Amino acid sequence: MDTTPNDMNKTLLRTLRGAFTDHPREAGESYWQHFVFTVDMARRLFVVCILLLAHGILPFTLTHAASSRLQQCQKILTERAARTGYNEMCDGFGI
Repeated sequence: MDTTPNDMNKTLLRTLRGAFTDHPREAGESYWQHFVFTVDMARRLFVVCILLLAHGILPFTLTHAASSRLQQCQKILTERAARTGYNEMCDGFGI
């Protein structure tokens, strides 16, 4: 059975689309919903990094700021995993 270039292009496009949409769909989201969520989490974790650096330089400041924000991130991720059912499908790294 010969495959035409058009068939190969369609297969490639389906594969590429799946690479961007399979995981978000498993988590009950569209690509853009997943993107917005991950950007927000990255922003939150970036703030934690800055707070940790500041605390490392000046240990008498921000003594609980980073840990409380990390706990907040953990809560968001745990609640989200429970809501989407994704925690049962976790690959072993946990949330």
